[in-house]
Amino acid sequence: MDVKSTIQWATPFSLGLLAAFAASVLTGYLLLRWASGRPIEPARQRGLLVLRLAILAVLGLILFNPVRVDVTPGAVERPKVFYLVDSSQSMALGKGTTRWDQVVQTIRSIDKESSPLTSAEVSVFRFGSRLAAIDAPFWRPREASAVLRGLPGEALAAPAAPPRREEAMPAPTDADTLLADSLEALAGRFGQSPPQAVVVFSDGRARDPEKADVIARAYGRMKIPVHVVPVGDEQVGGDVAIVSMVAPNTVRKCSHVAAQVFVRSYGYKGKRTELKLVTLGADGKPASVLAHVPIVLPEGLTSYPISFESDNEDHRIAAVIDPQPGEVSSSNNLFAADLGIDHTKIRVLYVEGATDRYVAKKAVPGQIGLEVRGAYASLQDALMEDADVECTAVMPAGSGGDFSALVRADERGRGLPETPSELFAYDAIILSNVPREALSDQHLAWVEEWIGRRGGGLCMVGGPNSFSAGEWGSTSVGRCCRSTS
Repeated sequence: MDVKSTIQWATPFSLGLLAAFAASVLTGYLLLRWASGRPIEPARQRGLLVLRLAILAVLGLILFNPVRVDVTPGAVERPKVFYLVDSSQSMALGKGTTRWDQVVQTIRSIDKESSPLTSAEVSVFRFGSRLAAIDAPFWRPREASAVLRGLPGEALAAPAAPPRREEAMPAPTDADTLLADSLEALAGRFGQSPPQAVVVFSDGRARDPEKADVIARAYGRMKIPVHVVPVGDEQVGGDVAIVSMVAPNTVRKCSHVAAQVFVRSYGYKGKRTELKLVTLGADGKPASVLAHVPIVLPEGLTSYPISFESDNEDHRIAAVIDPQPGEVSSSNNLFAADLGIDHTKIRVLYVEGATDRYVAKKAVPGQIGLEVRGAYASLQDALMEDADVECTAVMPAGSGGDFSALVRADERGRGLPETPSELFAYDAIILSNVPREALSDQHLAWVEEWIGRRGGGLCMVGGPNSFSAGEWGSTSVGRCCRSTS
């Protein structure tokens, strides 16, 4: 260890006081000598004179206060600098070289040109939707960083660092630019001492500029300067991107489907355009338009609702905004998703109350079936013929209209569901001209729970045995119908 020793003397101020003191003593001695006359003979001996001079010399040396100072070099504490790199999607814009590439090249060039022993200790963070640290290897190897933290002598004696490697820096994918929140969160990363400076690399498209000004003034009160390095070409136009689309993956055929499309736009605030929902062909290009809505482009991120009618086939759909004049990139103006058709059959319990318009016949050789031709028999026929509907038809057992015994059209000897789980398996119940007496109190309780708690659908079709004429008004089913009407 290299130790340097030096001798320090009294300060000029102390020497001035010493000179003034010596002058006053000499003046007093001369005055005393003049007043008392010549000294006596013994006081003029040479031995006493030498002793007095030696005492005065020792006193003078004490007053000069010589001090030996040993200087031992300590650890080098390099200044800290924090880099904040904008990682929003707008940083991926640019023709040839993106704004993100410009920032990465700038940071790497600064690091290569700096001296290993005198350069600042740099910490790099990315900010967009949130603050996150970026690992050092993308611009400086770990081994070199570890060497630079030691003493100067140790750093010089350490083995040479391996060649620098340039790893790919994470791409800018954040959908937002929250600069103020990131600066506020950065204060918690300072450690024991604050940095000497904070450098922000950004294209300037922050969503919270007013709040960022407040945070920057707070940094000023902490004596931490915030420098901004703008990137990008001012002559280049803005960008419109469809960030995401929220839509169901599976829908029923010929149903109304609602979707939510998230759009981020920069440089086209207030411009009117159209958001379209299209089907994509086998070549990935738009084939047909499902829906379209006019929109006004924002400055930042917003969402738009859009709805359409599904057909009976699976499709790959996409939300599309036509490229704008001068737009940097049109590759992000489309967001695709798969839309499948749910072919699961809807289970319907159809209860027919007709008492005199059905006949027994052999529908299939070897099986006995009942064909009901009541006033609403065409509804039952439509349900039976629909490939997406599994319909179970129930009717009175006898020709006299005895509702105490019900049978199914496809199964002799069975009527209404015998357990609640069997009833709850249906998606809808249709009561076609059915009186109250056809259902027991237990069945009514099951139907009430099925409607009120499980979201089942009940449809009552008119006739002399329906509604109030069928004594449904005072039942729980009647109350459910009134509360949902």
